[in-house]
Amino acid sequence: MKEAIQIAWGRDASEDDVKTCLRFIDKQAAIDSANSEGSQTFALPTPCPAEFDPARAAALVDFCHALMNANEFLYVD
Repeated sequence: MKEAIQIAWGRDASEDDVKTCLRFIDKQAAIDSANSEGSQTFALPTPCPAEFDPARAAALVDFCHALMNANEFLYVD
C-alpha cells in the first residue's frame, strides 16, 4: 500500500492515507464478495494467485484505479 502511494503520488504515505486505503479495500472487498453471488465478473490482476480471494484481488484493482484517479495524481502542487 505504501509503495503504491509512493509510486503513484511521488510521496510517502501518511498513517491517515494507509488507514483510508485499508478501509476502502475492506469495504470494496465486502461489496465484491456480496456481488459474487450472481453472474458478476471481476477485474482481477494477472496472474492472480489461486490462493488469493477473488473479491480481495478485485478490491486491490479498484484501489489502483482510485489511486490513479485521485486529485493528488492529477494536479501538481
